[in-house]
Amino acid sequence: MGTNYYIFKAEECEHCGSEKLKKIHIGKNSHGWRFTADISSFKNYTEWYEEVCSSPIFDEDLKPVSIFDLAQSMKSREHSKDHFGLGSEYSSKVFEFNGIKAEIDICTREFS
Repeated sequence: MGTNYYIFKAEECEHCGSEKLKKIHIGKNSHGWRFTADISSFKNYTEWYEEVCSSPIFDEDLKPVSIFDLAQSMKSREHSKDHFGLGSEYSSKVFEFNGIKAEIDICTREFS
């Protein structure tokens, strides 16, 4: 059981030029595990961090989640199991927001 988190970014349709919203998976809290950031849609962790900290965040039920609440959730899970040993696409970083520091896992491949 877990909770997925998303942001939405406007992108232009290549066929007609109209704008549409693209749902982008940014990470997941899974029971018993550290928060895992999904950076597969970003150039790197820095770009992921900047987008997450500056965009409205939604859970999988499309309920708004503040960055502060997400950071607190990350902090509460930082001593849970990590994803090391599951593949070279995993690493860790210290996520820092508004005085909250939490060790999280980073994944470079898409997951949900």
